[in-house]
Amino acid sequence: MYQAFYDIAGMGDQVTGDSPIEMELADVYTDVFPFMKEDGDFFGLIDTKGTTLQALYHAADDTYWLEVPRPDLNGSFGAYLTFDEASDLIKSIDGDFPLEGFSGFRFNGWSAHPPVHWQMVLPGLLLLLALLALLAFLFAHLFQ
Repeated sequence: MYQAFYDIAGMGDQVTGDSPIEMELADVYTDVFPFMKEDGDFFGLIDTKGTTLQALYHAADDTYWLEVPRPDLNGSFGAYLTFDEASDLIKSIDGDFPLEGFSGFRFNGWSAHPPVHWQMVLPGLLLLLALLALLAFLFAHLFQ
């Protein structure tokens, strides 16, 4: 049994982290996780030792950020996962969550910015580099 909190638009209700409800993992898998379809939908689970696993949906690239927050380290262990990967991870949970997260999770220190998701940033950076190259070319040929 876990303590659960969530805010998922498709479910029409919200359970805050200040007032979590008891929920079996099987119920999370069938009654909560599949409804995470809108950007910013999230859920969290608190295990018997007080460790939290939280998931946030990113609609732009249809991925889920899953993390185990570690306030004592001023960061969290997390990973971007596809629906199938996140689903498999949730189904594999047996007991308390590992403090270092699950296989494939990496540590991200907390700062003013969330972890960079390069799949979203890279196209903009490439466009910027192309524009800079074009400007350099024009400058070189106009001022010879």
